[in-house]
Amino acid sequence: MKDQHWRRQLESYGFHCTIEPRYADMDAERHINNVAVQALHLEALMRFQMHAGGGWKPEGALLHPLKSEVHFLKVTHYPEPVVCGVRLLSADENGFRLATALFQAGVCTSIQETLSLPWQHAEPAPPATMAGIIAPMLRPADEAPPEALEDDGGTGYPYRYHTTFRFGDLDADRCVSTLAIARFIEQGRVHVLHQAVVASGVDLRADALGLLVAKIAIRFLARREADGDGWLRARLVKLGNASIILRINVSDRHGDLAYADNVMLFADRAATRPVPVPAPVRAWLAASQEVDSAGGA
Repeated sequence: MKDQHWRRQLESYGFHCTIEPRYADMDAERHINNVAVQALHLEALMRFQMHAGGGWKPEGALLHPLKSEVHFLKVTHYPEPVVCGVRLLSADENGFRLATALFQAGVCTSIQETLSLPWQHAEPAPPATMAGIIAPMLRPADEAPPEALEDDGGTGYPYRYHTTFRFGDLDADRCVSTLAIARFIEQGRVHVLHQAVVASGVDLRADALGLLVAKIAIRFLARREADGDGWLRARLVKLGNASIILRINVSDRHGDLAYADNVMLFADRAATRPVPVPAPVRAWLAASQEVDSAGGA
């Protein structure tokens, strides 16, 4: 997906909007956090729906994702405005396939593709009604959609982390929000990688190393309200030379809500280039130690 040149060109997208990032969107690395970047993609999709449907209709159906794949191409900075592009690639009973991209100073910083279906008041809505609203915006592409994540049945996760769902994790329909899922996924991978770094004795700052998120692919399994206990589970999917792929599963007391494959890169902070995974970290991850923690990352 990231090698498809048209996705990095603003003129490839039929709908444009400009969003200003907030100071609160920055993380400890002083750039726009990856979840905040996903929020910009989500907001662009909502504005696309308002544009196609003639304004904001709070009682109407809204598109919510079945799956998404985002690639982080460059760092997004504060406070420069972000220009967003949205393109409807297909629309049928299986879902609405939408491409989005973010640009700063004319440079594409991230791209995403989302497969969505309409929901209204926490219940599925007829796709045909939504199709009638946004179909005039259709601009198909030749490329096939990103490959779907393999379903692992929710088993085989050696790392477990207890968490709590909060009122602030709910959206306007009282369902766990798309961004709350993204934040839980972030917390799950940070928790595992923090343990790997600490246990291996590596000092990332002293060694001028950083961890970058290159890609996140999410499959959303359920849309419902959740409160009280939750669980983040993780397993190592792939350990490459410079990259790590972690699968994070988010669940509540009723079952799984979503899972995601996270592609992480170790990088030289000064050169911002990938470097090999430090040997002690590689050894710790490869051992797949059993972890069951109630603490934070």
